[in-house]
Amino acid sequence: MSKTTTRRTDEEAAETSRGEAPAPPVPIKPPAPMTPAWASAVGNQAVARMAAEQAQQDQPEVAGAEEADLDAFDPSAVIEATLAAVGEEAEGEVGDAEAAVATVARSPLARDKSRKTATPRKVPLTAGDVVDVKRVGTRTIREFAKLEQERAITTAEAETWTERTQAVIDRAEKGKGDRAVLARNLDKMRKLPDHFRKRAAAGRSTKGKKLISDFKVEPPVVKVSEHESARISFVLKDDAKSVSAFILSDPDREGTSYRFFNIDATAGYHQVIWDGTFEGTRNRPPRPGTYRIEIGVLGADGKSETVVEQIRVENPDDETMLPRVGSGLAVSTLTFDGSTLILTDDGGNTIEVPATSGLKPNNPKNKEKEDYTTAEHQWAKGKGPIPAGSYMLKPSQYQLPNAGAKGVKYPSGGTAAKWGPMRIQILPNRVKNRSEFFLHMDVSNDGTAGCIGVPPGQEGKFNQIMSLIATNPKDVKLHVGY
Repeated sequence: MSKTTTRRTDEEAAETSRGEAPAPPVPIKPPAPMTPAWASAVGNQAVARMAAEQAQQDQPEVAGAEEADLDAFDPSAVIEATLAAVGEEAEGEVGDAEAAVATVARSPLARDKSRKTATPRKVPLTAGDVVDVKRVGTRTIREFAKLEQERAITTAEAETWTERTQAVIDRAEKGKGDRAVLARNLDKMRKLPDHFRKRAAAGRSTKGKKLISDFKVEPPVVKVSEHESARISFVLKDDAKSVSAFILSDPDREGTSYRFFNIDATAGYHQVIWDGTFEGTRNRPPRPGTYRIEIGVLGADGKSETVVEQIRVENPDDETMLPRVGSGLAVSTLTFDGSTLILTDDGGNTIEVPATSGLKPNNPKNKEKEDYTTAEHQWAKGKGPIPAGSYMLKPSQYQLPNAGAKGVKYPSGGTAAKWGPMRIQILPNRVKNRSEFFLHMDVSNDGTAGCIGVPPGQEGKFNQIMSLIATNPKDVKLHVGY
């Protein structure tokens, strides 16, 4: 949700992208290898032309293909090209994602293959070579599964690299290939897992970046059965000109599922919320897997920066899970009984989350160390829970903090460090001697002085509930009863 439009969410952004995927306003470079499918999904004609040229260059020679060595065979070529993108281990740490893509484009494998070069003499594989490639390849394939779970690579990447590595194993078992090339590729194959982990760390880092900072995904694992959503947040600097943010299910597949987010390029704090669904699938079960969120920022000077992170969606029981933004069912009511907050939509679907109102004994403002979260303290000013009664939450009162020189603060007072990443005012905001009621995150898990706070351990559910309220077409009734 953009800082300047409080009710704009990922769902509204998705609504603007129905039909063909719109072109991102930032000329973001695609993840290697560059393909026409990626360009088609993004809709950038310049990228499409570059991708087509790259694909033409990467076609293997037809003549003598059966006798070609491992370097001419696509899976091994891709392995070698990918490792070339970051260089040998001794050359230092992995650069950012854009640098890696640019290096691949400059690699010998991406150059004109029409040049004639002397063909080195091939050395046939030995039985020991075949055993080595099977052992190293099998271990590497197991690592791909781990890397996906760690969110270092996407599910699509894990599947692609598993197929490529298995193809190398199968080819070696047939006795095809050059022993010298095999030795080189085995060494590089051993380095692949570490390379992917470093690439992931470089992609999510904003160190040295001048346009974007404080990039976070919380939580990075979305559990569908728990009604969770991921919150993607970052801070833009003053000289940002445009922003693009998107998730592609498989960047290398034509017609891939996608989600684009609409973000204003205004300086300050920004966030979008993703529930694991793609365009046109809001009433279908989210597909389990690890996906990449990519955010590109174009500066006034024409230079761009990119950050990427992987988000894992878990849905082992293939559940649709409602309530959900964009389902066509509006939020009807919220209820709070002193320990549980329940959101209900027009279809009777609910989300339940633990919540607290009133100061807990561990709150630093609670000098008496007494539990003020019970009904008998509801009129204790500055300490007790929100008084029982009927209230209203207006989507227009949804608030995000601002980011400035003094930190991330809300315009009406309070910091994100204490109030959490978003909040919404509860009306009426004054009942007798009690006032200032909000629904927000109980960041320190030590209670609230009259607000309703959701503990940080329930951040995924909090994201989903707040997204539903912020985008609701009508006011939401809240009933508090102890």
